[in-house]
Amino acid sequence: LANEAPRAYRAIWSLAAVPERAIPFLAERLKPIAADDPKKDTSLGPIASGETLRRLRAIAVLEKAGTPEAQQVLERMASGLEGARETRDAKASLQRLGENKAGRTCLND
Repeated sequence: LANEAPRAYRAIWSLAAVPERAIPFLAERLKPIAADDPKKDTSLGPIASGETLRRLRAIAVLEKAGTPEAQQVLERMASGLEGARETRDAKASLQRLGENKAGRTCLND
């Protein structure tokens, strides 16, 4: 288990390096947690499940890619069950992407 974090980090960057392949793959597989199905929120408790970790890593890939297509997937994920970890992370990713975009615009003015 000690090697999981470095491997996950490398995997995130590897996927983000090829957004033209990674984004369609993730868009097809990532679905937000439906508001009417709180049992699917696997982020409850002190330790996240493997499924939650996979979703959070996918959200990180989408944020690092930062493409319009990635943002669309993040927006879909952000529409999920309010309070679910994945929903919160997708919203935070969108906010950071918006801040970065605004910062670049100011720098270019």
